[in-house]
Amino acid sequence: MRKCSNPDCGRLQKSGNFCGACGSKLEEIIEQVEEPEVRESLVSEVESQEVQTPEPTPVTPSNEEVKTAQAQATATSTMNDAPAPTPAETHSTAEAKAAVKSYWTYSVELLKNPSKALQHQQDKFTYGLINLGLYALTFALIIFAVMRRASKDAMGYSGFGGFSDEYGITSEVNSIIFQTSFYTLIGIAFMLSVLMVSLLAVEKVMVKRLTFKDIVAQYGGLIVPFVYLQAAVFLFSFIGTRFVTFSLMFLSIAFVMYILAGLYMYEKVNSYQSSSQKVYTFIGTIIFVTIVYTVVSLVIGASLLESLIDLIDDMLYF
Repeated sequence: MRKCSNPDCGRLQKSGNFCGACGSKLEEIIEQVEEPEVRESLVSEVESQEVQTPEPTPVTPSNEEVKTAQAQATATSTMNDAPAPTPAETHSTAEAKAAVKSYWTYSVELLKNPSKALQHQQDKFTYGLINLGLYALTFALIIFAVMRRASKDAMGYSGFGGFSDEYGITSEVNSIIFQTSFYTLIGIAFMLSVLMVSLLAVEKVMVKRLTFKDIVAQYGGLIVPFVYLQAAVFLFSFIGTRFVTFSLMFLSIAFVMYILAGLYMYEKVNSYQSSSQKVYTFIGTIIFVTIVYTVVSLVIGASLLESLIDLIDDMLYF
C-alpha cells in the first residue's frame, strides 16, 4: 500500500508512484503486525502453597535385624576386599580345566577300545607322552607304597611321622624310600624311551611309513589300559599282599615293554602290507627290543641299577 506524501492530501493507493489526486510522490507504507505478547502462565495455588505431608513414624529395628544387617555388611566388605582374579588367571584356569577334560575323554575312549590309538596322528603326540609319563609315575608310586608298607611291617614304622626315632633311622628310611621311588621313575622312563627308539628302528626296516611322533602318539595310546591297571595296583598295594602286587607289576611291564611292542609292529606290517612275514616281525621285534635293553643297560644303566640294588640292600639291612 502506498500513501501520498502531501500531508494535506494523504491519499492511499495500491500502486503507482504519484498521487492520483494532487500529483505528489507516493510513499510505501510498512505494515506492522503486532504479535500478541506471550504472557507468563499463572502459578497455580497448589504450587504456591506448601504441601504438608505427614512425617513417617520411625520404626525401631529389632536386635535380630541389626545383627543380620551387620553380618551382611561384613560379608560384602570381605568380598569387596578380596583381590579379584586377573583376566590372565581366569583364562589360564579355564584352559587348564578344558585340557584336563579333553584328556579324560581321550583316555576313557581308549580304555574302552585301545585299537583306536593305532589310527592316531602326530596331533596326539602330547597325549602319548603324557601316557608314557603316567605309566612310569604309577610304577614308582607302587614301589613307594610297597616299601612304605614293608617298613611298617618290619619295624612298626609307618613312614613320615608316627614313629619314635629312638634308633636314629627315621631319616635313613625316608631317604631310602624316596630314592628308590625316584630311581624307579627314572628307570621306567628310560626303558620307555629306549623302547620308542627301538620301534622306530624296526619301523624304518619293515614299514617306512611312520615318524617318531606317530609312534609315540599311537603306542602311548595303546598303553592307556595299563596306566589304569597300574593305578588300580597302586590302590591294591595298601591292602593286598606284596606277592600279588609284584605279580601284577611284572605282568604289566612284560606286556608294555615286550609283547605289546611285537603286536604293534605286527599290526603295522599287516596294515601297510609292507611284508608277508608278520609272525617273524612279531617275534623279531621282541628279540630286538630285548637285545637293545640288554646292551643299553650294560653300557648306560649299570650304575643306576647298582644304586637301586644298594638302596634295597640298605632297606633290608635296616
